[in-house]
Amino acid sequence: MSGRTVAEVAAGLEVAKQTIYNLRGQELVGTGPKPGLSSIESAELAAARRRITELETELAIARRSTEWDCPNCRRRWRPQRRFEAIEVMAKEGLPGLLHG
Repeated sequence: MSGRTVAEVAAGLEVAKQTIYNLRGQELVGTGPKPGLSSIESAELAAARRRITELETELAIARRSTEWDCPNCRRRWRPQRRFEAIEVMAKEGLPGLLHG
């Protein structure tokens, strides 16, 4: 591609010029001359953030469910009230409780 313009390369590949600029920028990040995260590092960071969100949700569900099993509470958890507890937690925004 040496000696060709970005417009020529983009036309030859049938992509937008911006795509060529983005790919070149990502290559410079991956090889070191340009600061930033490589594609692999970005993907790992995104996966880690998703997992943190999942774990925070699981923790919130666990904390909330222990409130329903408090021996000194009026709302003592009983097996027949589990659906009530799930409904309350779902209304509080804890995902995955009613629709698995």
